[in-house]
Amino acid sequence: MPQVYVARQPIFDAARRVRFYELLYRHGAGETAGFDDEDEATAELLAATMVEIGVERIARHKKLFVTLSRNYLLGHWPVPVDAALLGICIPAALARDPEVVDAAARWRRQGVVLTLDVALYTPGLDPMLALVQYVKLDASLLGAQQLGAQVAALRRFDVRLVATRVETQRRYEFYRQLRFDLFQGYFFARPQLLKGRQLPTNQANLLRVLGEVQDPAVSIEQLESLIQRDVTLSVKLLRYINSAFFGMPRKFESIREAIVYLGLKQLRVWVSLVLMSGAAGQPPELSRLSLMRAKSCELLAMASRDAAEPAACFMAGLFSTLDGLFQSSLEQILAGLPLSEELTAALLRHEGPIGEILAFVLAHEREPGAGADGLNLPAEEINRCYATALAWADDTMGALS
Repeated sequence: MPQVYVARQPIFDAARRVRFYELLYRHGAGETAGFDDEDEATAELLAATMVEIGVERIARHKKLFVTLSRNYLLGHWPVPVDAALLGICIPAALARDPEVVDAAARWRRQGVVLTLDVALYTPGLDPMLALVQYVKLDASLLGAQQLGAQVAALRRFDVRLVATRVETQRRYEFYRQLRFDLFQGYFFARPQLLKGRQLPTNQANLLRVLGEVQDPAVSIEQLESLIQRDVTLSVKLLRYINSAFFGMPRKFESIREAIVYLGLKQLRVWVSLVLMSGAAGQPPELSRLSLMRAKSCELLAMASRDAAEPAACFMAGLFSTLDGLFQSSLEQILAGLPLSEELTAALLRHEGPIGEILAFVLAHEREPGAGADGLNLPAEEINRCYATALAWADDTMGALS
């Protein structure tokens, strides 16, 4: 069973009490981050924190600070932890970006605590400094006179100062004399590596659940039975709905409660996520493509108002990449799913109203605008549907990962 890792380093006050924890991405059991894609690293860090290891275990009733990639800061992908638990650390490299400054203002209005991580103060940081509540300053890089000037400049803002890389008693006492508020460094504690296990899932059972969710006649009892057959699927559902993303006042302890609360629509999205993220070794772009096709088909069906049922079109788009996800023929995969003849014909032969919409979506991927005449929709409406589907797919991948 693969493991996931998160490093946690405490931030102390002058009395050496832990006030916050900073979360650090770790690709493996080593002390370095080792990532190439900032968005992917952020997604893995949030997923490990929220589901695989657990917010409660990591936070210990303290606020967590995490550095987000630019896309997460801008809200292109949702952050599935609420403001009561999460503080956001903004790196200096992004602090002068006008879009990031605007995003920081939105985070601040939502009640999120913001920290700016800097090496040196410059006037270009002023717009961001007007928004953040904390400033992390790498005090080890500066001499006494320079550091004093930096502290004086930053004290003009309503912020609390955090001295980082505090590695000796002497430096700690010096920073205290300069009236730093908080302290972080090896003198107090090295980052602690926390690990959890990435739960495997039964792919065959996931396909059955996903198929059953689409049945309008399916009962809660049937769904409950299907999910309970797979222990790890049950655990993932309860972890998901009990995560800070939902901010529930109480814990759900039964599969039935989780299903009733989510409803069939959200359950469909959740199962879709687990299905695709559980396809080991498959690139995330294939999962994103599945979701984008699904939403495109659904929106186009709604816009065209023809005989195609939007929910069935959603499933057609979602299932259209199953052969790529599971490295098997679509005919073989669909043979084990309780799908209608109409949906099966649409997937295998692009027949019927559902098949026509799916065929258009596939053609549009190869050549934008191809086959649009068959939909009787203006180009503006088609483009709107695609733009909405793309944003929805990105949001869903971010939230569910």
